[in-house]
Amino acid sequence: MAKDSTDSVLKEQISQIYDTLLDLKERTIALGEENHLLKSELAKKSQYIGPIAPHGYYFQAGENDIPLCPTCFQSHPQRVGFMSDRESWNNGIRRRCKLCNNVIYEKEMS
Repeated sequence: MAKDSTDSVLKEQISQIYDTLLDLKERTIALGEENHLLKSELAKKSQYIGPIAPHGYYFQAGENDIPLCPTCFQSHPQRVGFMSDRESWNNGIRRRCKLCNNVIYEKEMS
């Protein structure tokens, strides 16, 4: 109808409708991509448990032997840094992150 019409106001209104429709399609695609990304991140989070008091450790689901570094895990972008085995240190017990070297004392030094 717009092609056959000589009414310039009508043609302008139809052009604006098409522009709005294209903007809506673009926004719908962007929201679909964002939704997919958020679902993916949510699925990744379900693979971890934590933070567990008193040290704030995170663990991979089903593995409670080696804690993950809370500093790395809560960073942006998120990283998965494993803590070292427990080590004695000045009559205390500590673990060190193998990725960022963050130290957490499980038993304070004396």
